[in-house]
Amino acid sequence: MRVRRFFALAILLTVVACGGEAASPSIADANMKAGRGRFRRCYQEAFAANPNPDGRIVVRVLVAPDGSVLSMDVGERSGNLSEVTAQCVVDAARALRWEASGRTDLRHVSFTIRKQN
Repeated sequence: MRVRRFFALAILLTVVACGGEAASPSIADANMKAGRGRFRRCYQEAFAANPNPDGRIVVRVLVAPDGSVLSMDVGERSGNLSEVTAQCVVDAARALRWEASGRTDLRHVSFTIRKQN
């Protein structure tokens, strides 16, 4: 199924968005588990709306010094991805945990679907 080819990218980007190398293993593991099903649903919605989805959605997340979320919204939506898919990505990102950094940080969760040749 075409969805599987694209799914690994969302999980990879989820971990990177949560701090990548700086994120503790427990935070990264929790995000992998939390994101897997939720982001897969977004891919399925994108393919249901368009048989050839292509684009990027970036969710901006303002994280408090203690790791709690102060705000979250769509910062970018490009290509032919729908507003419904964008909202799905925001909802999926809400399940992610954020590492406390001791300061307020702006983080990004990037969700990308590219055509495979």
